[in-house]
Amino acid sequence: LRSGPVFAEELGRLGAVGLLVDLFADKENLLSSRQLCASVLAGLCSKHPENRREFRKRDGIEALRQELTYRPDETTENLLFYSLCVVDCVWCAVVGTRKNEMRFLDAGGLFSLLDVLEVAPLLLKRLIVGCLADLLQYRKAAKLFTQWNSQVTMKGPVKILLELWQSEQDVACSTTPDGVLRDLSWPLNPEHSPHNAALEAGQAHDGRRRSSLVAEKIKHARLFAKTANSSNLTKMVGDEETFEIARLDGRCIESTENPSRPPTPPPADIGERQDCRAKIYSILVKVGFETLEVLSIAQRQQMELARFYPEARELETWVALNHSLGVKGVKPISADRKWVDDAIAERTEQSRQVQFSQQHLADERRSEEMASLNQFYDDIRARAGLRRGANTFANAPPGEGGYPGVATTAQSDESSEDESS
Repeated sequence: LRSGPVFAEELGRLGAVGLLVDLFADKENLLSSRQLCASVLAGLCSKHPENRREFRKRDGIEALRQELTYRPDETTENLLFYSLCVVDCVWCAVVGTRKNEMRFLDAGGLFSLLDVLEVAPLLLKRLIVGCLADLLQYRKAAKLFTQWNSQVTMKGPVKILLELWQSEQDVACSTTPDGVLRDLSWPLNPEHSPHNAALEAGQAHDGRRRSSLVAEKIKHARLFAKTANSSNLTKMVGDEETFEIARLDGRCIESTENPSRPPTPPPADIGERQDCRAKIYSILVKVGFETLEVLSIAQRQQMELARFYPEARELETWVALNHSLGVKGVKPISADRKWVDDAIAERTEQSRQVQFSQQHLADERRSEEMASLNQFYDDIRARAGLRRGANTFANAPPGEGGYPGVATTAQSDESSEDESS
């Protein structure tokens, strides 16, 4: 099949959308076949309003809603990539068209996305967060977002997003074990700092942890790319024309039968491409940073940095620019130099304020932990005192037991009777 916007419109006019929706909704078909249907539907509906309208009329939104689950223990097939294709279809066929979004929300699609977000692996979580970031541009979706609560852990959506933010922070090693910013000039990605050699030498354990996390991300990305390539069909028809199905990312697959076709460009850096902190920030902007959920101290520390995300990105850009000018030996004019220095100084001061707030929260957590530890020791001492009192009572001689004051009262009564007699 050919690819391109014109061919997608032609397929839509020929009724391909309705046929693919029927094949996708039929659960008797193989999971791999339904995965291909969802992938092709995403390509047909992306940036094609007519195909999106046809997708809605053929009840494709309800079919997607039913498949927004993630229970890998219920099947032996690879459910991860099927779920990726389903979420990608939601992003391409639903998000961006108001009527489709309304119908998706009425069908409970947003809550289903959040249910999957809680239990999904990291690769699927990043795709869902990107889909949510665009879906929450609709005000009704933003209101419904805050009403969701997990049926398993009773967590709210903001807590789940902050946990994902924390995992991204751990990958970048941007905070200390106490949850405080490590580098004021590079609050998000200190590993990009030109002066990071000493930091890496002093943090060997963090370096091993970062290496293992990055290796895991690369492994997931390579496995996903391999499956995506194998799920796309390429064949030669005649001697001149090659037909193909578009990939999920919209790029063409290199064909060995057609040497004139330009090769697929290499993918972007995996760590940079899969950083979803910008998407999380865009979600928090829509739903508000002031949440009714009770956040832990660690989550409040991450929220402080999430508020500062745009300024942090600007600060790192200015610092990188300043360093690049120094390396290349470029000397800006006095006005530009003042502009760069003022911009860096202003945002560094904001970064210092965030660090101070996080340090204050870390001290508060440490105080709470010490108070809890002291309370624990006090309970142990109190129980030991009760145990000693019980042992003393058990070892008392006969006739000296009872409650304090009882024996004394009995003896006084006996003495009074003797005196009267």
